[in-house]
Amino acid sequence: MNKKILIAHKYCGFIGGVEKYIFDTVSLLKKHGFSVYGIFEEELNQNSKQFKSIFDKVFFVDIDNIKQTIAELKKDNFEHAFIHKLQNIELFKMLQMNFLTTLFVHDHDYYCMRGHKYYSFCNKNCRRPFNTCICSICARPFCRDNSGKIKFRSVRPFLRRKLFRVTRKCDSFVVLSEHMKNNLILNKYPLEKIKKIYPVISVHYRKFQKGNKRELLYIGQLIRGKGVDILLKALTYIKGDFKLNIVGKGNAENSINNLVSEYGMQDKVNMVGFTLDTEKWYKSASVIVVPSRWQEPFGLIGGEAYSYFKPVVGFNVGGISEWLEDGVNGFLVTENDIKAFAGRIEYLLDNPLEAEKMGKIGNCMTKELFNEEVYLNEIQHLLGEK
Repeated sequence: MNKKILIAHKYCGFIGGVEKYIFDTVSLLKKHGFSVYGIFEEELNQNSKQFKSIFDKVFFVDIDNIKQTIAELKKDNFEHAFIHKLQNIELFKMLQMNFLTTLFVHDHDYYCMRGHKYYSFCNKNCRRPFNTCICSICARPFCRDNSGKIKFRSVRPFLRRKLFRVTRKCDSFVVLSEHMKNNLILNKYPLEKIKKIYPVISVHYRKFQKGNKRELLYIGQLIRGKGVDILLKALTYIKGDFKLNIVGKGNAENSINNLVSEYGMQDKVNMVGFTLDTEKWYKSASVIVVPSRWQEPFGLIGGEAYSYFKPVVGFNVGGISEWLEDGVNGFLVTENDIKAFAGRIEYLLDNPLEAEKMGKIGNCMTKELFNEEVYLNEIQHLLGEK
């Protein structure tokens, strides 16, 4: 049995759910005797040291050292590469030429030029397959950087088409939800090579703890697709006192701060910023909110919330309905129905015992679906070891 796995990803460091998923996966594999190397395109300034520490060895590649790096990995008898999010086409091809490759498809980047899967001009979700001409029209050449400033970006449609075609040549594909499986099928990825594997979410050591009454938590990137602006608008309909903690950072932070001021919510909204120490925020919350406007591929936030016995209110977009059952472990609201979203939040704030009940049901579901043993068995099947 070859217990060596190469993890390939664009970023070395923590940005969002993908990096947390990789970190938790590698931690589990290492615990069960696997040797795991990481190969990355770029090292991030924030928290890269902690991220790197989980790997046995880390490589950074550029156009000049790809062949040398791959040759070194071959000498160490690596056979299988797990690819997460790569943009470097040459690295993609070299991995496919030298290893068995499994592409973990976390989002819409490979078949959507904007990566958001909703139309830029009307914010409605897109359900078309990739098309170079149509997608080029939708892909806006201007975007905001992490400071919120508008900058020009090159859309490069034919390069994106080339990357899209290269990704389909992997030996297998892993998704987290039926929604993502259907997206891959729509974009002509081979059905027989697609495998749905739920992520690992640690819950067994956590105990139920009451949150603070009428305290909400949003945790995630502060980008337009995550819908924090929708959440703030919804909160204007809620009567009575409440507190919202916003944990995360991103290029929409300035506009979010402006909305907080515009709605007069300075005393109700706490901008926490980015932190890896999310436990205290989960514990203090009574309700977790997921106001995404884009089609969430899965929404790892759900399992995290349930691991702390917290109910969720979220929009019915993408793969969220796979773990959020309306009226059972939270509330699933029709996308963009802001008043209904506000109403469901207010109901849980006004009925803490019902919120606790839903959170406990969610916790039981998380233990059943997202546990280590199930995930490890799936990975070993993927490697051909069982």
